Amino acid sequence: DEYTKHFVMSNGVTKAVMYPEPVHYEKNGKWQNIDNTLEYNDTNKKFKNKSNRFSVELDKDLSSDKIITIENDGYTLSMKYKSGLLRSAFVNGHVEETDEPDNFIEKANYKTQSKFKYKKFEKDSDLEYIVTATGVKENIILYSSNAKKEYSFVVDASNLDLIKNSDGSISALNGENKEIFF
Repeated sequence: DEYTKHFVMSNGVTKAVMYPEPVHYEKNGKWQNIDNTLEYNDTNKKFKNKSNRFSVELDKDLSSDKIITIENDGYTLSMKYKSGLLRSAFVNGHVEETDEPDNFIEKANYKTQSKFKYKKFEKDSDLEYIVTATGVKENIILYSSNAKKEYSFVVDASNLDLIKNSDGSISALNGENKEIFF
């Protein structure tokens, strides 16, 4: 299922391992492995996750019209950083900067997260996106008290209504009021 992998051990015994985050997604009635390894495409000059129920594209150019584009259920949400400064990205591969794990339990889960970082996208700050099994986490990392305190992004969510929730979060709803992005 979404959270479980089965392993056949050398002695023939099957071991089921349950994970706290999804390790599979369903496609055409079959479970597929989640692999959020970011691969570079020379044609469109973007990085894209390999295999998940949603796709994420990240542009290595911070001044791009769309630094991040996420597609889910046929809907697209993209963002552009408003400063327009030209910065290059630094790609870290997986969140955990280690060799491939030896333990089969860890090995099954290590490709579910990848990190993409714009180093020094502003003075004393980095912009980081972590692609996880269930979505994308954005971090703005401040390195000093002199770092900029406010950052502006332009969001494009065509065919979706952006609604501010009571807790300050934003939901992107389709015409049937189904939440596509949060």
